[in-house]
Amino acid sequence: MTPEDPYYANILARRPSSHRRINIYRKDDVFAHPTSYAFKNLLRTMLSTEGAAEATRQSLQRNPYFDPSVAFSMVDYNANGLVSKDEIRYMMESKGHFISDQEAR
Repeated sequence: MTPEDPYYANILARRPSSHRRINIYRKDDVFAHPTSYAFKNLLRTMLSTEGAAEATRQSLQRNPYFDPSVAFSMVDYNANGLVSKDEIRYMMESKGHFISDQEAR
């Protein structure tokens, strides 16, 4: 990830590699507080999502009756090999769960 702003991109380009012990730049020399905060939240969300996905994968792997290709084909209503947000919404609504357009995306 590289900043779009030329000033901050230049600061980042001048930084030494992180393997050095001496750090001449403070953390806020490169990222402003709102950017740092947003990045931390993004990282937390990504790690949380990855953890939940891995737990679900392991749980499904222990179920001898679960077949991923059958599950995918049950959601892919038009059989084009892709699952659209409309197909996800339809599947969720058929199970009694109503989700917003944003959640389906």
